[in-house]
Amino acid sequence: MTILDQLFSLRDHTVLVTGAAGLLGSKFCETAASAGADVIAIDTNGKGLKEISDKLKAQDCNCLAI
Repeated sequence: MTILDQLFSLRDHTVLVTGAAGLLGSKFCETAASAGADVIAIDTNGKGLKEISDKLKAQDCNCLAI
């Protein structure tokens, strides 16, 4: 475990991201997932939402897309 993991761990936490299919929202989702969080991704862009959801699930992240 790196020092960054120790300082910024979101394991056992859930993060809700609105605008998850957008540029910033998708990066927030990816960053939260890489820190160990479960992600709830919300957006009106269904295609983009599916893309970010599939990407997170491929990285073994629990992701709920709404």
